[in-house]
Amino acid sequence: MKIAVFSEEQQQVCYLDNALGIQPECIELAETGVTLAQYVATSNQTDRIWVYDQLNSELQLITLRSNQRQIIQNLRSLVDLGAITQLFEYENVLYIVDDTGQVASFDNYGTFINGFQLKADYVQPFAKGWLFSKGSVITATDGEEEKTSGFFELSSGEAIVRFFFTGKWLYISTADQLYCFVLVTPPKQD
Repeated sequence: MKIAVFSEEQQQVCYLDNALGIQPECIELAETGVTLAQYVATSNQTDRIWVYDQLNSELQLITLRSNQRQIIQNLRSLVDLGAITQLFEYENVLYIVDDTGQVASFDNYGTFINGFQLKADYVQPFAKGWLFSKGSVITATDGEEEKTSGFFELSSGEAIVRFFFTGKWLYISTADQLYCFVLVTPPKQD
């Protein structure tokens, strides 16, 4: 397991091993032709990373071993995105989320697949649907975005900035707090 860490100020991507030790060589994005990266996402294809270059409004898929790049230019105009807030890959699909809650999806070659609106502050794919936060509430939706249900509400009323749900653990970040919750299944009733 390797964890990628991106520094926007240094324009570097470094990898950590499972003991959180920095791997010997970090990736200097300037050396790969990126002008100003705002977001970086790792790919399921282990030698590739996605980079969003805000200055040129470009999405790049960089193959690290050969330094090959696939570039989608003028992304904001092509997909009508606002300010990008999230970039991540899930099940070989790249997702870009903007500040209006619009979600654009691309295949693993950078071809546009679909766009839809979640009206959310932060999103996370979950099973065949989505979890998304607005204010202090996390809502779940199915893959067609037709059925929604309440998933979690932060009792303090603080706005959720980011969250991550895995297994039965829910991590929530607000402006000045980090919470960790364990979701338990109620016992079966006879």
